[in-house]
Amino acid sequence: MARDEKQTYNRIERGIFNKPRFRSLSDNAKLLMLYLINCPHGNMTGMYVLGVGYAVEDLGWSREKYTKYLTELIDSKHILYDPENRIILDLNQITKFPPENPNQVTGAIIKLEELPNTPLFQEFKRLCEGLEAHYHKPLHEWLGKRLLEPLGKQEEEEEEEEEEESTEPEVFNLPSVEEINHEAYPKVRKDIFKVCENLKDIFPEAFKFAGQQLKKKMNPRAVLHTLTKCYMKKTFDKGAWAYCVAIIKVENGNFNERDHKKNS
Repeated sequence: MARDEKQTYNRIERGIFNKPRFRSLSDNAKLLMLYLINCPHGNMTGMYVLGVGYAVEDLGWSREKYTKYLTELIDSKHILYDPENRIILDLNQITKFPPENPNQVTGAIIKLEELPNTPLFQEFKRLCEGLEAHYHKPLHEWLGKRLLEPLGKQEEEEEEEEEEESTEPEVFNLPSVEEINHEAYPKVRKDIFKVCENLKDIFPEAFKFAGQQLKKKMNPRAVLHTLTKCYMKKTFDKGAWAYCVAIIKVENGNFNERDHKKNS
């Protein structure tokens, strides 16, 4: 079963048991809601695929019992559910605990990209309208583009890709200089996340470094280029962090100058 190995917990509102709507639920519905918030299949966005078989196995319930209390949560407007795609949308998670930095926004987008097209994206976009931090902008842009896709298009593309894919394990490929220079910013941020994941043995603090640089409003292309050079170098006299700090000071100016010339 597909689970996010990196995310071992999710945040739960401390005062949830004092909320009148939650208190009005049956005991089994309360248990199910807590499971949906923190189950191993979920993520920080509160929108994820959850097969009935996985849920009933985790809870030790019958399908009938699960369906009964899932319906109670839907009727009480705690969640929305897309039965065709088996997608849960927790209506509180993204508003109570939104992404807190650019790195988390990138992670949220990557999780959303894994989902098939669903009508729930429209409601998720509405829930995100209150997220106003400057680093939330890529999420709003991504949702706007995603909602332009006709329903069903992504599933057809995925089926075609599955037919073409070999059975060999996926190989990580660094983004090329051409890709770093020209790909759209949401893709740049996604590549930053992927490179950081593959730097864990070389540079365990890669995620922290990338997050700090993006928070300082460093050019995302410069951040990606720096991490790519770090991955290729592999060994460092003064440590990976010091190496990356020295590189990004130069690369940030270079990429800002290129972007200025491109836009002028």
